[in-house]
Amino acid sequence: MSRLNEVYYVACGNSYEEQMRLSINKKSDGYFFYGEIAKEGEPIFFEPSFQERNKKLGIASVKTDVMFDGPSFVVNNNIKKELDKYDLHGIQLCPAIVIESTGWDEGYWYLNIYQYLDCWDKDKSITRPLKAGRDIEDTKVLKYHLDKSVLNKIPENNRMIFKMGGGFYSHIFIHEKLVTYFLKNNITGIRFFKVSDFEEGMQI
Repeated sequence: MSRLNEVYYVACGNSYEEQMRLSINKKSDGYFFYGEIAKEGEPIFFEPSFQERNKKLGIASVKTDVMFDGPSFVVNNNIKKELDKYDLHGIQLCPAIVIESTGWDEGYWYLNIYQYLDCWDKDKSITRPLKAGRDIEDTKVLKYHLDKSVLNKIPENNRMIFKMGGGFYSHIFIHEKLVTYFLKNNITGIRFFKVSDFEEGMQI
């Protein structure tokens, strides 16, 4: 087994109902999109998701150090300082503001991951059979085996975080050096599954 499957982790948010999840606020509708953000430096505005539902159910959302919005996540200022130590390719760290009923929280940064890295081994990964006529990028990977021939060509400093490409799912992968930082500092709002242990569905 490739050592890469032992040093990378699949990252996902907490699954409990009280965890605050984010949605783009209408203030950012004009320029935020799934790609590189042209107006880098301007804040991206978020708001808590499911506000009406949570209010009806009496669920009080809990704000954490990391909060997911779907395609990526926001991190607090301390985590941002740690990420600044690395030259993360295909990622922009954009100031983020969370708008709540009680006010604005400007202490976050959004990881805009605008490039995907197709580095799952097509021979060794376990996949769901692809239906006739479907493209390889529709492949649902059930268990990943990372392709060292792809990753070893990229300096480690540039691939500490990446979003998987070339398949139906686009999970975020994080290197163990950063995972160690998250765990050592008791960072809240994020969970990790070692690639060698991860099977699709475990994150739900």
